[in-house]
Amino acid sequence: MRIEIIRGLPLESRGLRAFLGTIGLMAIAAARFFPFDQMPPICTFRRLTGHPCVGCGMTRSWVHFAHGRAADAFVQSPLGAVLFLAMIGALLYLALRSFTGIPALRVRMNPVSWWVLGGTSVVLVAIHWLYLELSG
Repeated sequence: MRIEIIRGLPLESRGLRAFLGTIGLMAIAAARFFPFDQMPPICTFRRLTGHPCVGCGMTRSWVHFAHGRAADAFVQSPLGAVLFLAMIGALLYLALRSFTGIPALRVRMNPVSWWVLGGTSVVLVAIHWLYLELSG
Protein backbone atom coordinates (compact mmCIF):
# COMPACT_ATOMS: atom_id res chain seq x y z
CA MET A 1 0.00 0.00 0.00
CA ARG A 2 1.28 3.41 -0.91
CA ILE A 3 -0.08 6.90 -0.25
CA GLU A 4 0.81 9.47 -2.89
CA ILE A 5 0.50 13.23 -2.78
CA ILE A 6 -0.42 14.49 -6.23
CA ARG A 7 -0.28 18.19 -7.05
CA GLY A 8 -2.79 19.69 -9.43
CA LEU A 9 -5.17 16.74 -9.38
CA PRO A 10 -8.64 18.03 -8.46
CA LEU A 11 -11.20 16.04 -6.49
CA GLU A 12 -13.42 15.52 -9.55
CA SER A 13 -14.93 19.03 -9.44
CA ARG A 14 -15.66 21.91 -7.11
CA GLY A 15 -19.37 21.08 -7.45
CA LEU A 16 -18.81 17.51 -6.29
CA ARG A 17 -16.79 18.70 -3.30
CA ALA A 18 -19.61 21.14 -2.41
CA PHE A 19 -22.22 18.39 -2.78
CA LEU A 20 -20.31 15.91 -0.59
CA GLY A 21 -19.56 18.59 1.99
CA THR A 22 -23.21 19.62 2.13
CA ILE A 23 -24.32 16.03 2.72
CA GLY A 24 -21.77 15.64 5.52
CA LEU A 25 -22.76 18.91 7.18
CA MET A 26 -26.45 18.00 6.92
CA ALA A 27 -25.80 14.63 8.60
CA ILE A 28 -23.96 16.30 11.47
CA ALA A 29 -26.63 19.03 11.78
CA ALA A 30 -29.36 16.39 11.86
CA ALA A 31 -27.51 14.52 14.61
CA ARG A 32 -27.21 17.78 16.55
CA PHE A 33 -30.68 19.28 16.10
CA PHE A 34 -33.17 16.50 15.21
CA PRO A 35 -34.66 14.82 18.31
CA PHE A 36 -33.47 11.28 17.50
CA ASP A 37 -32.99 10.57 21.21
CA GLN A 38 -36.76 10.96 21.74
CA MET A 39 -37.61 8.38 19.08
CA PRO A 40 -37.92 4.66 19.77
CA PRO A 41 -35.37 2.38 18.12
CA ILE A 42 -36.62 1.47 14.64
CA CYS A 43 -34.27 -1.35 13.66
CA THR A 44 -36.31 -3.93 11.76
CA PHE A 45 -33.61 -6.58 12.19
CA ARG A 46 -33.74 -6.15 15.98
CA ARG A 47 -37.54 -6.28 15.98
CA LEU A 48 -37.58 -9.49 13.94
CA THR A 49 -34.70 -11.33 15.62
CA GLY A 50 -34.28 -9.74 19.03
CA HIS A 51 -30.59 -9.17 18.21
CA PRO A 52 -28.90 -5.93 17.16
CA CYS A 53 -27.78 -5.42 13.58
CA VAL A 54 -24.29 -4.11 12.82
CA GLY A 55 -25.66 -0.58 12.50
CA CYS A 56 -27.69 -0.54 15.72
CA GLY A 57 -26.81 2.46 17.85
CA MET A 58 -24.94 4.37 15.16
CA THR A 59 -27.49 7.19 14.95
CA ARG A 60 -27.52 7.57 18.73
CA SER A 61 -23.72 7.49 18.69
CA TRP A 62 -23.70 10.40 16.23
CA VAL A 63 -26.21 12.25 18.42
CA HIS A 64 -23.95 11.83 21.46
CA PHE A 65 -20.93 13.05 19.50
CA ALA A 66 -22.84 16.01 18.05
CA HIS A 67 -23.79 17.03 21.59
CA GLY A 68 -20.19 16.79 22.81
CA ARG A 69 -20.50 13.47 24.64
CA ALA A 70 -17.70 11.51 22.98
CA ALA A 71 -17.41 8.84 25.68
CA ASP A 72 -21.14 8.09 25.43
CA ALA A 73 -20.80 7.90 21.64
CA PHE A 74 -18.10 5.23 21.89
CA VAL A 75 -20.10 3.25 24.46
CA GLN A 76 -23.25 3.38 22.30
CA SER A 77 -21.53 2.29 19.08
CA PRO A 78 -17.75 2.28 18.66
CA LEU A 79 -18.10 1.93 14.88
CA GLY A 80 -20.58 4.83 14.77
CA ALA A 81 -18.17 7.02 16.74
CA VAL A 82 -15.28 6.14 14.41
CA LEU A 83 -17.46 6.93 11.38
CA PHE A 84 -18.41 10.30 12.92
CA LEU A 85 -14.72 11.13 13.31
CA ALA A 86 -14.10 9.96 9.74
CA MET A 87 -16.87 12.30 8.55
CA ILE A 88 -15.26 15.23 10.38
CA GLY A 89 -11.91 14.33 8.80
CA ALA A 90 -13.48 14.06 5.34
CA LEU A 91 -15.17 17.44 5.76
CA LEU A 92 -11.89 19.05 6.80
CA TYR A 93 -10.13 17.47 3.83
CA LEU A 94 -12.84 18.67 1.42
CA ALA A 95 -12.69 22.19 2.87
CA LEU A 96 -8.90 22.30 2.65
CA ARG A 97 -8.94 20.95 -0.92
CA SER A 98 -11.56 23.52 -1.90
CA PHE A 99 -10.20 26.63 -0.20
CA THR A 100 -6.45 26.16 0.07
CA GLY A 101 -5.61 23.94 -2.87
CA ILE A 102 -3.68 21.37 -0.86
CA PRO A 103 -2.49 18.46 -2.97
CA ALA A 104 -4.69 15.44 -3.45
CA LEU A 105 -4.02 12.22 -1.57
CA ARG A 106 -4.35 8.97 -3.45
CA VAL A 107 -4.01 5.52 -1.97
CA ARG A 108 -2.69 2.85 -4.31
CA MET A 109 -2.94 -0.73 -3.17
CA ASN A 110 -1.93 -4.00 -4.72
CA PRO A 111 -4.40 -6.95 -4.67
CA VAL A 112 -2.86 -8.44 -1.51
CA SER A 113 -3.35 -5.16 0.34
CA TRP A 114 -7.00 -5.07 -0.78
CA TRP A 115 -7.54 -8.58 0.61
CA VAL A 116 -5.84 -7.69 3.89
CA LEU A 117 -7.90 -4.50 4.20
CA GLY A 118 -11.11 -6.37 3.37
CA GLY A 119 -10.39 -9.19 5.80
CA THR A 120 -9.46 -6.77 8.57
CA SER A 121 -12.67 -4.81 7.95
CA VAL A 122 -14.79 -7.96 8.18
CA VAL A 123 -13.12 -8.96 11.45
CA LEU A 124 -13.56 -5.46 12.95
CA VAL A 125 -17.24 -5.33 11.96
CA ALA A 126 -17.75 -8.79 13.49
CA ILE A 127 -16.09 -7.63 16.73
CA HIS A 128 -18.31 -4.54 16.70
CA TRP A 129 -21.42 -6.67 16.25
CA LEU A 130 -20.31 -8.96 19.08
CA TYR A 131 -19.82 -5.88 21.30
CA LEU A 132 -23.38 -4.73 20.48
CA GLU A 133 -24.74 -8.23 21.16
CA LEU A 134 -23.01 -8.51 24.54
CA SER A 135 -23.71 -4.94 25.66
CA GLY A 136 -27.42 -5.20 24.90
